[in-house]
Amino acid sequence: MIELTYGYSRDHRPDLKQFILELVCSRDGDIPIYIKSASGNEVDSKKFGEIAIEYQKRIQVNSLIVADSALYTESDIKFF
Repeated sequence: MIELTYGYSRDHRPDLKQFILELVCSRDGDIPIYIKSASGNEVDSKKFGEIAIEYQKRIQVNSLIVADSALYTESDIKFF
């Protein structure tokens, strides 16, 4: 269960409650393949590795994951 709560706002709006939506799309970006929500006060870069592992377990297909720098943390690299 997620919690709508105050968290980091890229729009500099600390008055708004937030949640995180992690989305994995097909190569061309048109088709959502996997979606997961998280509480608004979680750090998405810390959750990204866990979500990538969950995706690979559920889909059970050899796939290539392309990500930004959020994936390249010491703890996430250990997953792969």
